[in-house]
Amino acid sequence: MKYMKSLFCYLLFIFTVNAEELKTTENDPLKFSGNYFFYGGASADVIEGKDQGAFSGIARMTVNWVGYRDESDQDTGQLQLRLDHKHSYTDATPKDFMMSNVGGFGLIQPAFSYIGFRLTNLYWRKEFNAQDTELMVGFLDSTDYIDTYALGNPWSGFSNVQFSTGAGAIAIPDESTLGVTVKHMMSANFYTLASFSDAKADSTEPFTGIDNIINENHYFKSVEIGWIPSKEVFYVQNVHLIVWHSYG
Repeated sequence: MKYMKSLFCYLLFIFTVNAEELKTTENDPLKFSGNYFFYGGASADVIEGKDQGAFSGIARMTVNWVGYRDESDQDTGQLQLRLDHKHSYTDATPKDFMMSNVGGFGLIQPAFSYIGFRLTNLYWRKEFNAQDTELMVGFLDSTDYIDTYALGNPWSGFSNVQFSTGAGAIAIPDESTLGVTVKHMMSANFYTLASFSDAKADSTEPFTGIDNIINENHYFKSVEIGWIPSKEVFYVQNVHLIVWHSYG
């Protein structure tokens, strides 16, 4: 218990660079953004022989290209690419610090590790039916569509994994899971969302997902039904029920 009381952590965003005005035409924008995230944790009481701190960083590059937009600006198609590089400045990473150095239990900032380069997502997103229907196909980040809550964001607030990845009771695949999702507004307030993807996704080796789906038959499937006040607050004000199955 003394370890838990002596632990303190802090989160610092070093810089964010956005080049949002790179456009091929007025209605066909090409956007680039770069981010660097830094996180450190320290404790006065650690296991003998272990470091008292853990510090790690993540460099991120995002590219978004809107390849299709109709005259009403309601139906769009866009390509999304996001690459990360995760590295550590200390022997221990924030991901492992609680258990390996402090002797406590639980995960704090599991995103901050030292796995190197990884593909977070690479997908085509299509919105149609006056933006009532959304289709995403490719290498997906499952935290973007399964049990999502935008205010529980590990990049801007919560450090505990249970507050940053939904309820924490779903065996969601790793980022860069090969699959497809379909979301549809059944009315002004009720929606349904279905997904099918690779249950054994590995963001450091994303193309293994092709073999996992075709030959190994490792699937993650989910169906969500929910209520929202309006589409504008979809990710921050919703009540939903999810049924899911994972074989992997």
